[in-house]
Amino acid sequence: MIHLPRFFRIRLWSSPTAMTAGSRLVRSLSALLLLPLILNRFTTEEIAVFLLFRSIISLRILGDLGFSDTFARFIAYGMAGEKHLGDYRELRPPLGERTPNWPVIAAICGTMDTIFRRIAPAAFLFLGGGVSWALLRPISTLTDPTSGWIAWVVILVSMTIVFRGNTYLAYLIGVNQIALLRRWEIITSVGGIATAVVTILLGGRLLEIIFALQLWEVINVIRNRWLCRRVEEGRFRTFDLRAKNPEIMREAWQRAWRSGLGVLFSMGLVEATGILYAQIASSDALATYLLALRIIQMTAQVAQAPFYSKLPLLARLRAAQDLEQLTALARRGMRLSHWWFVLGFGTAALLGPPVLDLIRSNAAFPPPPLWLLLGLAFFAQRFGSMHLQLYSTTNHIIWHTVNGISAAILIGVSAALLPFLDVLAFPIGMLAGYAGFYAWYCALRSYRSVGVASWPFERTTVVPPLVCLLLFTVAWMLLS
Repeated sequence: MIHLPRFFRIRLWSSPTAMTAGSRLVRSLSALLLLPLILNRFTTEEIAVFLLFRSIISLRILGDLGFSDTFARFIAYGMAGEKHLGDYRELRPPLGERTPNWPVIAAICGTMDTIFRRIAPAAFLFLGGGVSWALLRPISTLTDPTSGWIAWVVILVSMTIVFRGNTYLAYLIGVNQIALLRRWEIITSVGGIATAVVTILLGGRLLEIIFALQLWEVINVIRNRWLCRRVEEGRFRTFDLRAKNPEIMREAWQRAWRSGLGVLFSMGLVEATGILYAQIASSDALATYLLALRIIQMTAQVAQAPFYSKLPLLARLRAAQDLEQLTALARRGMRLSHWWFVLGFGTAALLGPPVLDLIRSNAAFPPPPLWLLLGLAFFAQRFGSMHLQLYSTTNHIIWHTVNGISAAILIGVSAALLPFLDVLAFPIGMLAGYAGFYAWYCALRSYRSVGVASWPFERTTVVPPLVCLLLFTVAWMLLS
């Protein structure tokens, strides 16, 4: 008989998947607690600017140019005993007993910190000069445009600090301290949400709510630094973070720019559709589209947990050449991720409209065609992205190529359809790019890297949840 308190303490408390899901669920509480308050109390113009700010903040992953993922993967290789940071597509003689190679990990961290010290001020200048223009029109519609610009400065400063702190995040992920990291994220996320809710209940407007949220982003950086100095017997404290290694720098750059460009072409382009739409849409239409993006992205982020929490372990299994265990672990994570997405998407579709009506929201739930097209597009994107991540454990990075081609399709289709279909052109373009190339190409590369065929891999992994998603889509369209 299972003793439930002990089960939760040992199994769930120490589970990277459970803690990652918990962290992302708690972050999603902003949709259940904070967002309804904003939709009810803010004007339509304030809602549009707030959601636009959140879209820009979500682009912070672009600020590290792909180095975070690259260095986290390098550290995972070091934890497997490797000193080789090259290509893992070809099998090599095993190393024997695999214990962490701390000298290599120390060199990786020194190189990583040197890079992030340079990226942070560059990101500040880029965002301040390159993105501010996109805010001119939306902020000008506010009753108090000055408060909108001050809020933007708060975001710029806090995001610069976050870029600087990516060293700590990459280290914790690389040494596979994901459960610990996500547990603390749950705690600080609760603090951030509580602070934001109290702020808005006390009459705070756009500036005050942005300040409350971004303050906790800075606290997260401080927390991660503290955790780095505690885990793995405090070895991080002994690293010389100003000692860069030219060879590691070269290996990292060869992969990071491909990753960064790939993220720009995928997630960056999706967020850019909101920024572009802000230049031509009314405040009502913009708020609805940005709300749709925010909900579908939160659904996708929570659904990532079963697979993405396993990435450091998958990298170590690739370095150890244990392809059988790697394949089994990847399939299990992908299967759960697909089901979580379908469940979250369907729940949002059914409960979203009545909930927004109940709270008397000043922004409407997206109409069925927009929501269904976004769901199909993001399902295809998640499918391809997980396979791309699995292939990337070989340390051969093709993100720039596959995302570049899918981005070209997205842009071409969206631009052609925008004059005729308005906002629907964006999800149709996403679906064309992701399903038309990205998903199947990434999957083919992934299958070959682990030596399996597509049907045995996907028969119970993606087919059942995809069938359920399609059936739900047809049923909802017929009943709408």
